[in-house]
Amino acid sequence: MAVEDTRFFQHLVEADRPFKAIMRDFAIDLDALNTIEGMWTGRWTLSWRQTRPPLPSQDPYCWLSRTSPDIVSAFSHDTKRCVFVRTSWDENMLPAAGHAMKDRDDHDRLVESDWIMNGAKIRALPQPGGYHCREAFIHALITGDPNLLLGGFTDLNINVGHEQMLRSVLKVYTHLPEGKFTPVLDTGLETNLAIRARAEGGRFWFYVANPCQWHVTGALSIQTPGEIVDLVSGRPVAAERAGDELTLPVNLEPFGLIAFRVDTADCTITSYRTEPLQAEDMARLRKVPDRVAQLLADPDVSLSLAPEDREFMGQRLDEITAAIAADEYARAWALMTHHRFWSLWRSFLERAATAQARLPDSLGERQANEKPDTLPVLPARRADMPMKVDGMLAEAAWGKMPWLAGFWRSDRTRSLADTGVKALYDDENVYLAVVCADRDTASLKADAKDEMSINACGDDQVAIFIQPNESAPLYYQMAVNPEGVQFDQRVAGGERDYDYHPRWSAATSIKTDHWVAEVALPYEAFELAGPDGTWRVNVCRRMRNDLLEPSTWSWLPGDWHDPDHFGYLRFEGVAQ
Repeated sequence: MAVEDTRFFQHLVEADRPFKAIMRDFAIDLDALNTIEGMWTGRWTLSWRQTRPPLPSQDPYCWLSRTSPDIVSAFSHDTKRCVFVRTSWDENMLPAAGHAMKDRDDHDRLVESDWIMNGAKIRALPQPGGYHCREAFIHALITGDPNLLLGGFTDLNINVGHEQMLRSVLKVYTHLPEGKFTPVLDTGLETNLAIRARAEGGRFWFYVANPCQWHVTGALSIQTPGEIVDLVSGRPVAAERAGDELTLPVNLEPFGLIAFRVDTADCTITSYRTEPLQAEDMARLRKVPDRVAQLLADPDVSLSLAPEDREFMGQRLDEITAAIAADEYARAWALMTHHRFWSLWRSFLERAATAQARLPDSLGERQANEKPDTLPVLPARRADMPMKVDGMLAEAAWGKMPWLAGFWRSDRTRSLADTGVKALYDDENVYLAVVCADRDTASLKADAKDEMSINACGDDQVAIFIQPNESAPLYYQMAVNPEGVQFDQRVAGGERDYDYHPRWSAATSIKTDHWVAEVALPYEAFELAGPDGTWRVNVCRRMRNDLLEPSTWSWLPGDWHDPDHFGYLRFEGVAQ
């Protein structure tokens, strides 16, 4: 069944109900379909969301279609066992697979790719690179033993570049008899080798698969009076014999497959062993738990997790460490790639570590609103000198005021990336300076070419909301990205006016650990003659591609367009 939406699998996990029951909620009764003569109900799995070795970068929830026993068992038939491995989608230009375009406006330049065709000539996402191109096929074979294994693309697409990698596995697969193989020695995705066997017509077949992304060497102990034959070549294999006990050496590439035949049904695989991983493969295996341990040890980063999630991650790390110490490498990898562990690592800890940034002390004094439910006040001091909007904040007037920092996330916690704001005014403008701490300003995103594309491009941005009269259902939004591209709109009674384009100025500057947006907002932009007591105001920040949840100076429970939760801008020296 073609179920590939992350939200579906999240719902499946949260509902804690059988997969078949969830499918019936969507009017798909798998048991009823399986009673129809000639009907095949195949499992649809995903393969495109990967990167080059050593580590896949898939959505962990989409792994469930490949690994969940509940889902696998729903398609476990005796004769019609079908798995489809989907490898790409036409025009999917987001950075995802082993070969990916930068974006839809950059078809002719490939990102971290060994894709053999020029992107300007074809719009495609081919199969994952290297050994990972066969990962989903091996997982399908281990979990479902399909007698129909489909792989390829859908829509208008081309997949080329890794045929030989796939051929080495599929050539073995096509030599297997169609009958159903069963697990041997309780092996599967969580054991270093996955072994499946079948006895029929006085013969015994078995295959051995490597479920993981490192080389595996070892041996099988097999009790049989017969001779073991390589299923593809048809030639006997070298095996050390002691009476009826054979020792069959095994040497498998990542996600590799080998298969054999014994011309007697008197055959039993009694045990297996694997050698310790090579140093390079062990380093790759340890990369994830070592990184997670490092992140959890950082008190600021670990606060991105709820207490129960921190406890879970600590316990899971202990389990992973124990599995590696016991040479249970596949189990360690399975523990790491569990959807909860992988999501908490990638979506919370790594994002927090990447985005965590503090305003440098050189910027001067900082103050923070201590409670999210208290509407903050931004004092605007009269500028005692001419102001130049250049993003440099060189005027002495700026240095006389503290930064109001400590922006909030919607969950009432502080953003891991500090942001500060301060305000000045004169007879013509109100000036706002916003400083955004960022530990990786070289990666700031400012792809928008015009105002309407700032949000669509996922740019870093600062947005300022002004409501001059809190009793009137009218407010204004001005936004700017790191390259100074501006956006503005007027919102009256909930209706947005994108044709509103007043005269206002913005300039930015980018330093190694922060960037600055400086704006001058003329009173006439708000149909005012000058400063008038107290305005409602909010300042919001969005980081590139939502690296972190957006943050706001005055706490908001959700959408930025919420004037009831705007703070106050108070003009000092002006009658209230």
